[in-house]
This record gives sequence, structure tokens and C-alpha cells, in this order.
Amino acid sequence: MKKLIIVALLLSSLALFAQVPSYIWHIEPQPLSFSMYDYANGAYDGYPIRIQGDNIQNHGIYMTYMANQTAAVPRRQNYAFATLNGVIQAEGTITSNPITEGFGTLDIDPVSGNPLFAWHANYLGGTNELNVHFTYDIFSFSNTAGNAFADYATIIDNNESTEPGEDQHTYIWPVVHIGPSPTEGMRRIYVFSSNSGQAIQAIPSSSITLAYADFNADNIEMGMPSDFYWTTQRIPYFLDIHNWVPSNTDDTARAYPSYCVSEDGKVALAGFIDGNTTEWSGMEEHDAFVVLSEDYGETFTNIGLTLERELEPGIVPTIAANHPNNPTPGEDIPLYDLAENDNFAMRNGTLNHKTFAFDNFGKLHIPAYFYIGFTGAGDDAESNYWIPLSHVVSTVIFDPVTQTSVYNLINPKPATTITETLPMSYDLDYDGYIDDFAVIPNGADFQIDEWFEVQWPTVHFTTDNQFHYNQMRMTEFNEDGVAAMMWVDGTKAYLYNVNSDEDYAAYANAPEIKIIVTRDNGMTWSEPITMNALADSHPELGVVPSYVYPADKIYTITEGSSVYARLYFMYVDDKSFGAYTQSEGANLGAEVKYAALDIDITNMPVENDDIVTAIKPYGMLSQNYPNPFNPTTNIKFNTPKAGKVNLSIYNVKGQLVKTLVNDNFTAGEHTITWNGNDNNNDSVASGIYFYKLNANGKSEMKKMLLMK
Repeated sequence: MKKLIIVALLLSSLALFAQVPSYIWHIEPQPLSFSMYDYANGAYDGYPIRIQGDNIQNHGIYMTYMANQTAAVPRRQNYAFATLNGVIQAEGTITSNPITEGFGTLDIDPVSGNPLFAWHANYLGGTNELNVHFTYDIFSFSNTAGNAFADYATIIDNNESTEPGEDQHTYIWPVVHIGPSPTEGMRRIYVFSSNSGQAIQAIPSSSITLAYADFNADNIEMGMPSDFYWTTQRIPYFLDIHNWVPSNTDDTARAYPSYCVSEDGKVALAGFIDGNTTEWSGMEEHDAFVVLSEDYGETFTNIGLTLERELEPGIVPTIAANHPNNPTPGEDIPLYDLAENDNFAMRNGTLNHKTFAFDNFGKLHIPAYFYIGFTGAGDDAESNYWIPLSHVVSTVIFDPVTQTSVYNLINPKPATTITETLPMSYDLDYDGYIDDFAVIPNGADFQIDEWFEVQWPTVHFTTDNQFHYNQMRMTEFNEDGVAAMMWVDGTKAYLYNVNSDEDYAAYANAPEIKIIVTRDNGMTWSEPITMNALADSHPELGVVPSYVYPADKIYTITEGSSVYARLYFMYVDDKSFGAYTQSEGANLGAEVKYAALDIDITNMPVENDDIVTAIKPYGMLSQNYPNPFNPTTNIKFNTPKAGKVNLSIYNVKGQLVKTLVNDNFTAGEHTITWNGNDNNNDSVASGIYFYKLNANGKSEMKKMLLMK
């Protein structure tokens, strides 16, 4: 397997467009339920809020969340359905079982509009093992919600196997995605579940089970969840981590994956990994991964990514003599001198709660962040440290075709164009001095023992809650290339509670929601909208907005000459800063809420050829035009060098429909027209088709829609 070195993508010309967009509420925050359980009520990963397609009559918003109204009753998995204007039309528990349930997610069948749910719950047979359950609401019966929930079925029975070692495999925390099926007329539901058991190395397991089943509207309307035929596998990359017996007993490894399914049948698990990655994987050392299937989740390829960049002494910034936070004013101080070592690095943080998405060009955009880290010196040489408040928000953009990646620094943004190198987060203008805006931890007490031995974003002022709260979640990209990303930021709370900065006393228990938007498929992002519940900001948010969950879909709204991105989202309004469920904060409970914003994106850049060229490291195959088409469309490709070219059309079953070209071509741009006929010169039916280019030793494929 290949090790991929990440190339920086920092387009200074686009930074001119980056500004905080204006916004208004489309739906002011509305309560769904009170809950004494106050931790990740919308689950860890996946989408607990999804929107039915415009093709569905009376379409609206389905949400799912866990809650218990008092400590005396079990936590239950709930659902709610709201109109696009925020009116709740149905809500309640998904089952009638008085048992502990939770961590549910859902997806919506794009054809029928029926939502499919999965969650985990205590076993009814009398043991404490948790099982993964599945059901659906048959919205298509009457185009109304909540009237036709089917009896649930068990997808994963963790009590089923008594084989040796199986007590270390308990798969829960299900994440639901729906994508196309290789079988015509069907869709495929994917349910990813994580192992809550321990790995051989006596740390939390990284093992993942994937269960998938093909279905159509008839299976839902005329069948039962128990009729679904599930294929289940433990994905090898993660199972290898679980089963690994280190040669050095101090070595460990833990992966933090999230999941995504594309409209053309790709299945991706991507994320970050701590620890040893060479001994068990057969790959070179890596700190991130993409585990990719191009055959609808049936087989997977492992790609290791190396995000960390070691910083050499010549480019480690210096604290200027006149910097406001210099511990010894009047004297330039290199960061090396403070750390008493020479191994600074920009490292990727172990972000363990996220969603990511394929853009309209088939690339993955994975939320990430980087921070300044180093190892200790002398007796402390085995310890890893990071500098608090040194992290930068980013996305890693992964191309499944070339298996190469770039990263796009989002916040704070660098001031100059930098290629093939990652800037120090304290020195974004690369002048060798720490930027004036940078906050140096602890002022005059800036010493190694004041730095944290963890690698989580600054979402809270305690280490445990930095682990439990860390999150960055994206919507999907809509057809206009619009998407949004949300996270929770506790920097100001940290500055008061840890740095004792009285300027931030009001933020002692006030984390902030950050929201950024893009209009060009993730190439350019806005500066973040910042919202908190303080009186001078958005008190309508409640008390302590914590976990945030953007919906899968985002709408583009045009009003006259103005263009808005309409973002629906759920969030948890905790009643104290810190989840009592995780032994932090007070036992006051929380409210699960939902809201929607209209964000002005009128002046944000839309996609253009210059941006696309700068982003794409390959750029051979373009999107066909027109698309959809009837019956003729043009396919453009650009070959870097002369050679043999094959351009062919395939149907959704992977069957060859038409060979358009199979000949030698000169280097440069070429356009081929397809008239909608197959190799027998017969007209093909309406539907989705794929066109695949093989040239210069590489293969690229895109999707198109014939609509007669």
C-alpha cells in the first residue's frame, strides 16, 4: 500500500472572498425533548437529522435522538418529523420497549421518502449485551409521518456467538447510509457499527462491522424489517488493529473512522489513527487513512495518509520581543528554546466525531485540524505534547481516482499562497515570527509542564471533555456545490478557566457554535459564523449549546439578486458546561433542539475553471454537458501526454453499454459526443450511466443521467 504525503492547498486569491456571512433565522431554536441524559444525544457519527427529497409529496425533516425525561426511566430512542418551516407533525419513541436504547441514526430512501433507522438497545433476553436494531416508518403509505412504524428487527446480535474471543466483539453505535445497489431497481442500506470491546492491546477496539442489504419500496411497503437479507463483514483494516499482538507490549493503535457513501456506489471509511501503524498493517507509517470500496461495500482497499509535517529549526517561529504575550519582553524567543528539544511538528489531531462528504467531482472532504506538537526532552522523551490553542481547522480533500490528497486550511486562513508545505499555525504569514493574533498559553508560565499531553480540539477547558465534545460535522454537497460545516469551540472558555484571562470571564461556561459555508465544492470556505447563548449574542440558543448536528441536505435559496444557503440542524442545549453523563458538569439535564439558518452566500465564489485546475492534481475527465441530457451529451477529457485512450459507457450493473473511443490520442483536450445508443446502435433507456476514461496509465469515472 502506498504512503501519501499531503500537499498543501492554500489559494491566496480565494482568501479575498473569505468573510463572515450575514444570516437570519429561518427557524428559531425549537425544543424537541428534555433529557436527563446529556451526552451526544444525536449519536457520535452519521446523521440524526435528514431531509426528504423534493420528489416526495409533503416532504419534510426526520430527526432521531435519545432522551430520558427523568433519571428513573430508561433512555429511549425517539423520532420527530417537521415541515420545512419547522412545524412538528409527528414525534414519539420508535419502539414501545421499556428498555435502554440510544445512539441511533437514519437515512431516507430517495425514491419512496421512507426513513430507515438503526440504534442499539439492551438485549430483551435478560443479558446486558447491546444489540443493533433496525426499522422504518412507511411514510409512503399516506405521505404522513409516524403512522406506520414497522416492528423492528435485530441486525447485529451480540449475544449470538460463543466462539473464543467473541466477548471482545460487541458492535454498537450504528451509522446508517443509503446508496445505489448493483442490482437494478434496488437501493442498498449500509449500517456501520463500532466495537465497544477491548483490543488485544487492552485499549478500546477499532474493529468495525458493516451490514448491508438491498431493498426497494415494495420491500418496505409490503414486507417487514425482518425480511431484509443482510450481508455482514468485519472490515479487515480495523479487524487487523483489533487482533494485533505488538512485539513491544507498550505499543498500541486506535483508529477513529467515520463513514460516507457516494451516489455511484463508493463506500468510504476515513479518519485518523494513533499509535503504531506499520507492524499490523503491512503499510508504511501513517496517521490517517481512507478505507475505500468501489464495489458497493463488498471489498475494500486501504490507503494510508501521512498528514504530520516535521518542522525544521529554521522555520519554527520565534516569539518577537514586542509580542504582547512574550514571557520575557524585549527578547526574541524561538519556540525551540522553550520546549528544550528539536522535534516540533504540525500534527493532525485525533478528531473522533465527524461526518464527511463526496463533492460533485467525486472527491472526499474530511474535516480535520492540525496543531503544534512535540515530544518531551530528557526523562520526558517518550511523552507527546501539544500547544493549546495552536490548532487550525482544515479539510483533507482525497481523490479516490488518483488516491492523492491535498489539504485546505480553513480557519484561521493563511495570508499568502503556500504550496507543498503546511504553515505553522502561529505563523500563517511565514515571516518567521509568531503572528500578533496568536495566544501564547499561560503567559509568563509558558513552560513544558503547562502543556497538555493530549491532542483534542479546544472545545472545553478540561482534558476529558475535550475528548468527549470534539466534533466537526459537514452537510453533503448539493448540486450547486454548496455545503456547510459546524463545530463547537471553547477557546474563550479555555482562556478564562485555564489562562485566567479576565477579558473572557463571561465565557467561563459559554462554548460557541462555529458555522462555515462553501459555494464551490469545498474549495473556498467562509470565515466562521460564531454563535453563543450569551445575552449579547443568541440567548435564544438556550444555556450551553454543545453537540451540533447539521442535516444531510442544504438548500440553495434565491431571492432576487441574493443567494442563501439554508442550513437545518439539531443541537444539544446542555444545562451546564460538561456532560454529567461523562462525570463532568452538573446533573441538570439537557434539551434536544432544532433550528435553521438562511446564510447569505451571494458574494462567495462559485466554481470556475481556474479553481478546479488548481485543486485537481489529475483533471483528465470533466463532467459531461448537458447533464441530465436527452439523448445527446458531450464528454470532455484532457490527456497530459499522447497515448492509448479508452472511453466507455457502463450501466448501473457495471455492464458495458458503449465503447466511444479506443484509439491513440495526442496530448491535450478532446471532446466526444454520445448519442444515447449502445454498441448495437440501439437507443438505451433513461437512467444513470457511468463513463470511464482509461488513459496515461490512470482510470477516472463519472456519473451522468439520461432523462427522456
